[in-house]
Amino acid sequence: TDNVVWLTTGTTHIARAEEWPIMPTEWVHVLLKPWNFFDETPTLNLNTAK
Repeated sequence: TDNVVWLTTGTTHIARAEEWPIMPTEWVHVLLKPWNFFDETPTLNLNTAK
């Protein structure tokens, strides 16, 4: 299967004279977190090195 991610963002800020010289900012955070990536925990099948 292919991993497909669609991310669409957009923001528009129209500056006003009252805001200068301190301009507001808008922060955007994105977290990509896999969900059901494996059928089971892959750490269960690790060989222990001796």
